[in-house]
Amino acid sequence: MQARILVGILNWGLGHAARSIPVIRDFMARGFEPVIVSDGLALDFLRNHFPEAVFEKWPSLRIRYPENPNLFPVFIAENALRNLKNIAAERHRVSELVQRYRPQVIFSDNRPFFRHPGVHSIYMTHQLQVPAGRFQKTASRLHRRWMDAFDEIFVPDYALPPGLSGRLGHPGENIPAVKYIGPLTRFDSKGDDIPLDWLLLLSGPEKQRTLLEKLLIRHQNLFGGRVCLVRGTDRMPRLEYPAHWEVFDLLHGRALAARIRGARKILSRSGYTSVMDWFLLRKKAVLVPTPGQGEQEYLARHLEKIRLFPFVEQAHLEQIAHIPYEQYYRFDTLKPAYT
Repeated sequence: MQARILVGILNWGLGHAARSIPVIRDFMARGFEPVIVSDGLALDFLRNHFPEAVFEKWPSLRIRYPENPNLFPVFIAENALRNLKNIAAERHRVSELVQRYRPQVIFSDNRPFFRHPGVHSIYMTHQLQVPAGRFQKTASRLHRRWMDAFDEIFVPDYALPPGLSGRLGHPGENIPAVKYIGPLTRFDSKGDDIPLDWLLLLSGPEKQRTLLEKLLIRHQNLFGGRVCLVRGTDRMPRLEYPAHWEVFDLLHGRALAARIRGARKILSRSGYTSVMDWFLLRKKAVLVPTPGQGEQEYLARHLEKIRLFPFVEQAHLEQIAHIPYEQYYRFDTLKPAYT
């Protein structure tokens, strides 16, 4: 019987699903048959990339963000209380899947309860330290307790700090199970391209995704030439866009890769998967962190500090017109050292 790997992917935008693609491909190249567990857009996305795989639909723990960043601590507490019963359900579901498929390996991308004591379990995260403001120590300690239950921890970054993830992936303490596997991207740097002046990529939780979409339209004068907008959702109503913009709800595979390769500039959130893509593909990107999302806000500041990518706050999108682009995109400053 072919060896199997049970893959649990967090459905939180498409970032976790996208960065897991090269890992799944690697296991398949080594002879493993993937059984992929997720839901929503992430599940549909992975079906398109791995039509030969076995799929199980099971929801991730639900996290939402407030429109007002000042309410973030309240929402953290609310999310924790709401998910207590789901943790037990996740563990029970994994046990059922282990009984059914008899996997040799379990791989979890940021699903900290997607593991089994009788199966070699791998957890992938770039957050060895959790950015949670004054709750950072508590959140990081809790996350560390969950990570310690896994046999290996994959960090998609270089081992030598600061790396792309900064202190998130380099907390300054030795964690024996950690293995730095280098940044990941599902995109090939070679292939056909579609020339663009701007590629605008939306992603992430509502209501902030829609707010940024409206702001991009309001500030359309910032984006001259040929513009392509990928909305990142097919579940929210379309707005009125400039007539010369090319607009897609969702775009995947070769169609998206061709536009990424051909884009002179890209605007996106500062999610870690996007950061890895732009770094490995050497793209000139402008980052707009999701307000209230501490990880994205930290990554944007960190990457600007080391002169990789500029960022602007969502509320001050007009500052794009004043970015000194020549001061950024110093892609050779990071050292590809591994553990």
